[in-house]
Amino acid sequence: MADPVPTYEYYSKEFGGSLSQDDFQAVISKAVARVNARCCLFDLSDLPDKELTAYQNACCIACDAITDPAVSSYTASKVSETYVDASTMSIDDLIEQCLSGTYLIETAL
Repeated sequence: MADPVPTYEYYSKEFGGSLSQDDFQAVISKAVARVNARCCLFDLSDLPDKELTAYQNACCIACDAITDPAVSSYTASKVSETYVDASTMSIDDLIEQCLSGTYLIETAL
């Protein structure tokens, strides 16, 4: 199985991100670490399509949030999201929004 970490091509074309390639490369490992911390109970090596897309989008929004902590909106493909309280929304909140609707958001009891 291919590495689930999004490439710059995915970030810029599929996710619709606006960071330069150099800025993306500077923060992707930090973003992946944040998302992986949230998904640490799951095997990320063979994700179904829905979870793979959610995981990659979570990594991408984390990249944007790390470079601009007050992200107020994002557009991924045909989906656009605007945050009412962007100044107080944390990176973890953004990650959880991206992962919602997948098994990656479930928590252990």
